[in-house]
Amino acid sequence: MKPQSLQLLNQIDYLKAHLPYIQTLASALVDYEDFGYAIEVNGSCYCLTNFVNHHPLSLPFPYLILPFQSECDGLDAFLKVHLAKQWSVIHKAQFVSLAVSHLNSRSAVEALLPYLGFASQKTIVSSLLKIATLPSLLCEYAIQKKVAFKSLVYISGYKAQFLTWFDADILPYIDPSCSVLLECLDGLYDCFQRLGSTEAVMDALEWNVNKRLSSDKRLKELRLRLVALRHPTQVRVNEALEQYVASLCLDDKKISVDWDTSLENRGFNLAISITSVDDLNLIDSLVDKKESLKNLLEKMSYDSY
Repeated sequence: MKPQSLQLLNQIDYLKAHLPYIQTLASALVDYEDFGYAIEVNGSCYCLTNFVNHHPLSLPFPYLILPFQSECDGLDAFLKVHLAKQWSVIHKAQFVSLAVSHLNSRSAVEALLPYLGFASQKTIVSSLLKIATLPSLLCEYAIQKKVAFKSLVYISGYKAQFLTWFDADILPYIDPSCSVLLECLDGLYDCFQRLGSTEAVMDALEWNVNKRLSSDKRLKELRLRLVALRHPTQVRVNEALEQYVASLCLDDKKISVDWDTSLENRGFNLAISITSVDDLNLIDSLVDKKESLKNLLEKMSYDSY
């Protein structure tokens, strides 16, 4: 988008239709210091960039005048100037939500999607509109963690009631990665659907927020309780296996026994740490426990319980 001209202006304002975008998207907009961008409408110039904090309005200031599409009120130039392709998905969704209401034309909004880094498709507009309705803390999280478009489309598919509860009662107390957030949402939503309400989920989880714990420890506790609630048999089997391994009285500083806790893959890994000649005797001790280890293998299935 090549500038049409360079003008020194001392009296300039924002286009009234652009004000909601400037207010809502303030944190995403590019800060220009040495010059500004503007569009010319019916002989009057309107600012596309910041101007209040960088020069007195009484002094002339250089503005590059850009071409624009009248059918979208110059929003194409606005997006180009503010490098909208680099915005977070949340900011892009907020823009689309404002534009659909302002332009009152889905086709005009679709035409702006390439400036946001998307293809001009109706489904993308619909997806962004749903993302724009996500609760506030989830939006902040998505901006901070740079959550991808596909992940936010997935998250926005949950019921609004569930997301509002998660945003207010769960997310403030944990700080998960995006993958762990999706895991928690999936698990909690599964419980929500089975139990019928968020209150029932909280009662079943028995997860009382301990503010003295770090967010990492609170998250770990939540994930453990979720697994126990969703897969009680799996938890019971793993606990029984841990007790059985403990009963073998292996040297836990030198010998480790690990297995797939999902119990999808039968078997276990046996590792020995040998740092001295005497440690070689550990191999003989394991031979003596061959029958016990065979019993451990047989216990590694749901059918055994």
